[in-house]
Amino acid sequence: MGRKNILLFRGENMRELLQTVRAWRERFIQKYGEINLLDIDRDNMPKEILSDCMAPGFMGSSRMVIFRDKLSKTARELKNREEKAGKTIDLDDEDEEKEDTDGLWIKMCESLPDTNFLLFIGNKKPLSDLESWLEEHATIHDFASPTPRAMQLYCIQELWLTEIQAEIFCHQLGFYEENIYGKVVTIGKPDYIYQEVAKLKLTGKKEWANAELKAILPDYRDENSFNMLNPLWDRQGQEMISTWQRLMDTADHELTMASIITMIRKILICATFPNIGDIPVTRGQKTTGAKLRNEQKAIKKLYDAIIAVDIAEKSWELPHKTNAFLMALLSYC
Repeated sequence: MGRKNILLFRGENMRELLQTVRAWRERFIQKYGEINLLDIDRDNMPKEILSDCMAPGFMGSSRMVIFRDKLSKTARELKNREEKAGKTIDLDDEDEEKEDTDGLWIKMCESLPDTNFLLFIGNKKPLSDLESWLEEHATIHDFASPTPRAMQLYCIQELWLTEIQAEIFCHQLGFYEENIYGKVVTIGKPDYIYQEVAKLKLTGKKEWANAELKAILPDYRDENSFNMLNPLWDRQGQEMISTWQRLMDTADHELTMASIITMIRKILICATFPNIGDIPVTRGQKTTGAKLRNEQKAIKKLYDAIIAVDIAEKSWELPHKTNAFLMALLSYC
């Protein structure tokens, strides 16, 4: 059984996860005062803070440290994975320092008095040395993603939607069930729905038309595609690699591949019209028809390459968890 004063919160339902962390935080402040609470994250954490946390003066009384940011992969693990894929990534001093802090966290956990508390927000599966240690020694709280049906009922309760409207609401925000190879799986994440429900509740409305909902709701199913296409047209390959890595970790890459193929096909069709003006190639970004026509051959070559990868994966000539699609996109850069 894990230590009761070292807690790892993880899972897809970030809303309930953060609410639970907030409750722990508030209870601690009520009992021991805010001065004994330290809220930090990996990206904004000088190494000296950990040394201060391990000092006898800090550890001598009841304290709570909340490591609020998600525990990401260490730089070395990312480098090893990319090297296996045939790419070279240099680690800078900051990446190496982030990797070294895992050892300090583990040392801190091992020497933590029973009167102190450490709260971590992590990933579903251990991705770093620290998370592997927490998996074995911490008390773990999992926050599973709600089902699409549960989210539909939530929308009905919060926004007074009908059954059909709630289904439209969730599907347009990319959270629904789909039958993939005979297995029903949940697509998407609930976070976007919580965000949009909070926004629409501010209007105070208790009745919505179907067309009105479709018009005002963003389509988050395309968001990942925009995050890939923006750096593609700017030929920023490193940014694309980082985005693709995240998509692979969250199993969102297959839907993103389909969306990118559709978008690039539309761009090629638009580029064939001689009198076309500005063409929206990604969200918030336009390019001239002339520029697209100048690069039409390169874009067509890119399109042929990603179609070949898509066909190979669907016919099981390639495994489904592969970087082949990413490598095809990088060929344009």
